[in-house]
Amino acid sequence: MKDLYQLPEGYILNPFTFLYQNPDIEISDPTIVKVLEKILYIEDERLDLDLPEIERLLKLDTLAFVRQGCLYATIKFNRLYKKTHSSFKQYCEEVLGKSVYSVNNYIEAARIMIELMTAGFEYSELPNNMSSALMLKEFSGSDLVHVWRDILAELEPHKRTANRIKNYLYPEPVKKEDIYTKIELPLAIYSKLLEVAYNAKMSVGQIIENVVLTITDGFKKSEISKYISWVLDMKKLVDDY
Repeated sequence: MKDLYQLPEGYILNPFTFLYQNPDIEISDPTIVKVLEKILYIEDERLDLDLPEIERLLKLDTLAFVRQGCLYATIKFNRLYKKTHSSFKQYCEEVLGKSVYSVNNYIEAARIMIELMTAGFEYSELPNNMSSALMLKEFSGSDLVHVWRDILAELEPHKRTANRIKNYLYPEPVKKEDIYTKIELPLAIYSKLLEVAYNAKMSVGQIIENVVLTITDGFKKSEISKYISWVLDMKKLVDDY
């Protein structure tokens, strides 16, 4: 029997189809109503087939956090919250449903984005989300412009994530113990060194390190009892070779 509900080959199910099938859903929150109207508008106007228009809308939505930051800044710096609340922190938590830390991040991210926009950077050159923008919060003015230009030269657009920007700006210092090098050993010596390491249940690097430490510490009595057999084995390897 033919499945009348089977999707044609190559067709991808629209996850919002249920909205179109139930347009009379009762919702009281006016904000949510507006959001759903925009979703339905996309289907009504057949914007799903107009790629340039979709791309234009995506650009606007990607920068939505900038507008949010500006609106939060207007409330904060004009002290509009004083009409109903004693502090900005209280207002953020009770009205906006956000921590004051989160709201301040929106404001800071908006500041960064606007500085870059007014410095002449195009849309494709801007940080692509709020987290990426916040990685630049320690910079402003010409310093911000120079740092961001360096990042643009270093990272491709799809690699300009918050983590990669952070790692570029604040690379972890290389510890001396994390620096490795290679040494060349005759195969016969290396084979015997592996045998010693296996019997001691240690890595080759640990064996060599312990021998070197024992020797450089002046053959402390407490260490000789622990490592003397390894020292003798190493000496035997050299003698046998």
